[in-house]
Amino acid sequence: MRVFLLASFPSLSLQEPAPLTLEQFLTRCDAHLPESEMEELERVCAMPPDGKSDFAKEWTQAWWEVRNFNDRARVKRLPAGTVEESPADLPYRFDRLRAQSTAAWDSANPLERERILLLAKWTWLEERRRAAPYSQADLLAYAIQLRLLEIRDAWDEEKGAGQFEEQTKTFMSPLLDQLFPKEIPA
Repeated sequence: MRVFLLASFPSLSLQEPAPLTLEQFLTRCDAHLPESEMEELERVCAMPPDGKSDFAKEWTQAWWEVRNFNDRARVKRLPAGTVEESPADLPYRFDRLRAQSTAAWDSANPLERERILLLAKWTWLEERRRAAPYSQADLLAYAIQLRLLEIRDAWDEEKGAGQFEEQTKTFMSPLLDQLFPKEIPA
């Protein structure tokens, strides 16, 4: 049944909008998959991911490696003494994923950095899908790729700039008012 189910879904591309939402995907899967596979699917799509299958365990490890690496990279950019302790360094299993994460942090542009990190995860997932077509791993990776597309589709540089400006004003206004009190008209 999984073969026919996977064959019925549209192909995914990092260059195109998501052809369906993760919620639509899960709804369609729920009608065709046994409860145990649906539980695994929901667990692997959770944040942080979890699951019992070999793929889920491997994805969970990869997800934590990227997260740990990014946490360490952020801490390194902060002034000394700002953060009490840096995150613990995990043993890395996925050298290519780590190399791509390192390349992402070479970008000064945060949006470009996120794009590179997204591509690193996408590539990792795509390699696993190609290694085991129409398997449970393929289905799980497809779902995670849909999640990545939803995250990417939510990015909007113009909206982000507006949010940054608004948050900066909200944060800075009290400080500016303290530094430069407004004169009260008589």
